[in-house]
Amino acid sequence: VQFADSESSGLESESSASIEVELSSTSIQDVSVDFSVSGTATGGGTDYTLADGSLTIAAGNSTGVINITGIVDDNLVEVNETVVLTLSNPQNAKLGTNIVHTYTIIDNEERKTQTITFPPIEDQRLSEGQLTLEASGGGSGEPVTYSIDTEPASGVAGLSNGTVIFEGVGNVT
Repeated sequence: VQFADSESSGLESESSASIEVELSSTSIQDVSVDFSVSGTATGGGTDYTLADGSLTIAAGNSTGVINITGIVDDNLVEVNETVVLTLSNPQNAKLGTNIVHTYTIIDNEERKTQTITFPPIEDQRLSEGQLTLEASGGGSGEPVTYSIDTEPASGVAGLSNGTVIFEGVGNVT
């Protein structure tokens, strides 16, 4: 007994997924196999509904299905998440080689364009002390990519806990 495929995927807008388990040949007895659930997605209805369990393939059949249900289309921009199923403890059969299946829930939200605006700042020498930049916008929840022009200057600019830090000599315009 083993999975028909080692991986599959679907958009999070697809509310369920069927993962096929197969026998190498039809059995004259019922075949059961336990499965465990892991991965990066959260079960219990947060991302999907499926708990550890057991699958029975009835005598005379060669396939069975484990259903991942309740896949949640959560409107969050996030990375793809996985549901990993692992077969164990077969009854009336032996485990095949393909005992792990990874189902990937593909995030379907678009990343939003983010616009951040800074009001003009007066020229200030870095040696004059702290420079405060105030910004508006950027409410998409996406990471911010930024660049800082400190010409003509030498040094570095970084971001720490939401604060832009300039270190070096020169003028900031």
